[in-house]
Amino acid sequence: MISGLDTDTIVKQLVSAQKLKYKKTNDKQTLLTWKQEKWKDLNTKLFKLYTTDLSKMRLSGNYLSKAVTSSNDSLVKVTGDSTAPLGSHKITVNQLANAQNVTGAKISVDKKGKEVTNNTTLQDLGVIAGDGKNTVITIKNGTKEQKLVVTKDTTLNDFVESCKSAGLTANFDTSQKKLFIGSINSGEEYKFSITSSEVDENAAIALQNIKDMANYSGLDTAGKSAVDSAVNTLRQLSDAELTALYEHANDSSYKPTTDAESKQLSALKTIQNYALSKTQADSKTTAVNYAKGEAETNVLNSLTGGYQESDANKMQNLISYVKSTNSTLTDADAEIVAKKLDKQNYAVQKNIEKEAEAAIANGTLVLGEGEDAASYAQAQVAGLSQVELNSKFQRLVDIEYASSNIQQKQQEKYDSLYNDQKIQDIKSAVNNNISSYKTELDKGAAGAGVLGALGLGEIDGTATTQPPSGSDAMVVVAASNSSITLDGATLTGTSNTIVANGLTITATGLTTAGQFISINVANNSQANYDMVKNFVKSYNDILKEMNTLYYAGSTRDYAPLSDDEKASMSDDQVEKWETKIKDSILRRDDTLGSLTTAMKQALQSSVTYNGKQYSLAAFGITTSKDYTEKGLLHIAGDKDDTAYSTSADKLLKAFNEDPDAAANALAGIAQNLYKTMTDKMSSIPNVRSIYTFYNDKEMATEQLSLKKKIAENEDKLTALENKYYKQFSAMETAMAKLQSQTNALSGLLGTSS
Repeated sequence: MISGLDTDTIVKQLVSAQKLKYKKTNDKQTLLTWKQEKWKDLNTKLFKLYTTDLSKMRLSGNYLSKAVTSSNDSLVKVTGDSTAPLGSHKITVNQLANAQNVTGAKISVDKKGKEVTNNTTLQDLGVIAGDGKNTVITIKNGTKEQKLVVTKDTTLNDFVESCKSAGLTANFDTSQKKLFIGSINSGEEYKFSITSSEVDENAAIALQNIKDMANYSGLDTAGKSAVDSAVNTLRQLSDAELTALYEHANDSSYKPTTDAESKQLSALKTIQNYALSKTQADSKTTAVNYAKGEAETNVLNSLTGGYQESDANKMQNLISYVKSTNSTLTDADAEIVAKKLDKQNYAVQKNIEKEAEAAIANGTLVLGEGEDAASYAQAQVAGLSQVELNSKFQRLVDIEYASSNIQQKQQEKYDSLYNDQKIQDIKSAVNNNISSYKTELDKGAAGAGVLGALGLGEIDGTATTQPPSGSDAMVVVAASNSSITLDGATLTGTSNTIVANGLTITATGLTTAGQFISINVANNSQANYDMVKNFVKSYNDILKEMNTLYYAGSTRDYAPLSDDEKASMSDDQVEKWETKIKDSILRRDDTLGSLTTAMKQALQSSVTYNGKQYSLAAFGITTSKDYTEKGLLHIAGDKDDTAYSTSADKLLKAFNEDPDAAANALAGIAQNLYKTMTDKMSSIPNVRSIYTFYNDKEMATEQLSLKKKIAENEDKLTALENKYYKQFSAMETAMAKLQSQTNALSGLLGTSS
């Protein structure tokens, strides 16, 4: 620079003075942000107190919990709710509930002598039907039913999955070589059966047609499950119901009239939609392949008019290349592919030649003496590998494929393959195969008796099968309900937990003849005491924080740090500085002070029950004489409170002697606090949102105003900075001009002398 001045430093110093004036606005925004953050955190804690411990304590029904004891917890465990009758009761356990479970006999090797695995086919295990027939294994579990049509491809895992689809647990243990099948739930309601029958092989054919049309093999587990479930739903309908369903599916305006019909319609559309999706995808693939073939034909027709097959050496090289990419080809097939590649290579060369001719014509390509476009193209091709030639030819095909003519042909081909008539044909084919599958299954003859090949037998869900000791036969544990006698009345249930008259009774063992178990139901004074104690602790925790925030020390001499100030301090110093300000951000805050006072006053209130007035003090809940605690509560006799642990425990005594009065009085006082807090966080338009104890909307409005002011200040600083730079630039320009004139004058004077 001519002046030699450090312009950047000078401008920075000039602007910093103005920036210092604007810092007050930035500080206001920072302090407001910290204030919002502190209030949000405090609001969360206050709302938690409001919705948990306080909400529990304000409802008199929460004081009605019962303490239930059993004379023999090893056989019977009992709990009681608020409706459980006080006093003693007698229980005997007559029977425990069982879930039906089946353990198959060991099946180590199949009929071919191979080790049995999950992938072993059922036919290899011996599940074979008569000529022209297929075995059907029917698994019934309550309202769920699965029919597995056994084909040559059906595996042991397919059987296991069918059991699972029927809602059972099932597994073939490869180490034990046994099938383990069971109901998820205990009780007679959840018994299941597994039986076999024979059907005409057309059932298997129809089912396979359905799966093929729905692209079953290409679906994920969820998709396969959806198809299986849909087929199972539809096959249970009558012929008339299926016919009506087909008609409804074709009527877009039809609305199902029942949940069952809605489920059936959804099942049919599930299969139809999968079938249509497959057909649509296949049609797209066919149309694309057709269009690409047309594009390739067009490229070859346009560029290979004078094509002649290459000499024997080149052809042999091409054949060798083809075999290196696919060693399974015969010599004859490799030669066919090589001839195709040779023609494609010629097309690439002719295209390079055409491009070269155009480039020569417009002057962008200059060839050497005696060289023309043809020789240039030939040389270019000679320098390319076959992979590169293939790529260039494919590029030509891609360009032609993208042309409007080819795209139109592709669309026409697609439209001919997938249209309204085709959609209707697909739906009809699905419907026909579903009807055929159902019809063939309905013809099935019971009692195929082939489940022994799986280590099972025909299971009807009622009998318990227990083979002789040491035998390796199928074991069946029948489903059974639990049975107990409570105060002379017999009660049953599907599980070993029975709920009756406010009692939840869980039986874990049987009582012997003449044995009974005594249970006693009493008011749970300790639970009520703990509920109040938990509230006092939560209340004290939040009150301590509110007091600390409100009575925090002054930080009048502290302001948010600027970036320059932070740069001159360590991270630890910055954190301590900002923490000190944040900790006092709610000092003497009017909203906080008002809320704290209101909460304390609510708990100092009294209520009347049965003509008698009660306050917290009546139950030994008081504030300390130590004024520095600022309203914290203490419970007389609280073992965890050192200062009050030796005092008489009025609270527990009240729950033991007059539980109704204690419950209603304490609930009433808690309700006063609940109402106070509800009022303090009610919504005020443009000031406060609902469930918010502070003026969040007002603060948000102030934030927007400050952000706008800061943006305006930044614009002003930028303008001021630009102004100074412009002035200095003008000065430098003037000085440079003056120096130039001075140099010119000096030169003239030097010449004249």
